[in-house]
Amino acid sequence: MKRGAVQPMALVAIGVVLLGGLFAYWQYNVMQGAEARFQTLQAEVPTEKEVEDELRSTESEVEEYQVRLNHLEKSVPPEAYVPTMLSELEALGKLNRISVTGVRPVQVPAKNKKDAAAESKKKKAYNEVEIDITGVGRYEDVLAMVNALKEFPKVVAVRTVALTPKKDEISKSQGLLETTIRLKAYVFSLDQGAKKDEESTSKPLAMNSTPGGTQ
Repeated sequence: MKRGAVQPMALVAIGVVLLGGLFAYWQYNVMQGAEARFQTLQAEVPTEKEVEDELRSTESEVEEYQVRLNHLEKSVPPEAYVPTMLSELEALGKLNRISVTGVRPVQVPAKNKKDAAAESKKKKAYNEVEIDITGVGRYEDVLAMVNALKEFPKVVAVRTVALTPKKDEISKSQGLLETTIRLKAYVFSLDQGAKKDEESTSKPLAMNSTPGGTQ
C-alpha cells in the first residue's frame, strides 16, 4: 500500500475518535445536568408527612374560619330587630355615663339610577343602616362608649365621632361635651332573615351547634 493512501485513512480514524469523544463528553454533561435538575426537584417536592401536616393545618384553618363566619352571621340581626338594637345602644350609652338625647337611623340620600342599577346587580345578603347616637358626656365617657361598641354583640362599626364643647358655664366646669357617634350597622333583609331562620330550624341539632362552644 502506498504511503499517500494511508494518511487520509489515519485522518478519518482520528476524526472519528475525536467526534466519538466529543459526543461522549456531551452525553456526560447532559446526564450530569439532568441528575442535578432531578436532585433539585426532588428536594423541592414535599414528603408525604409534610403534605399530611399541611393538609391538617389547612383543615384546621378552614374550621376556624367557619367558626368565625358562623359567629359573625349570628351577630347580624334581621331588620325587625333594629328598634330593639336602638334601645340597646341607648342603654350602652347610659351605662358609660353619657346622657343620651337620641338614637335614630340616618336617612340615606337616594341614589341615582346608575348607582342603583349597579348595586342591584351585586345584591348583598344584608343591608347597611347608619345610626346616630347623640348625647352629652365627658371626653373619657365618650371614649369608653366607643371602646364598648367594639364589644357590642351585634355587628356595628363606628364611622365618625363628633365632639362639641357646651357653652354654658356649668357644663364647661364639668368638662361636658355634646357628641354625635355615627355607626354603620349590618342587618339581614327581611327575606334573608326568614331564610336563615328556616335553614336553622331545618338542620339537625348537631349541625346547629358551633365547634368550640363559641357563643
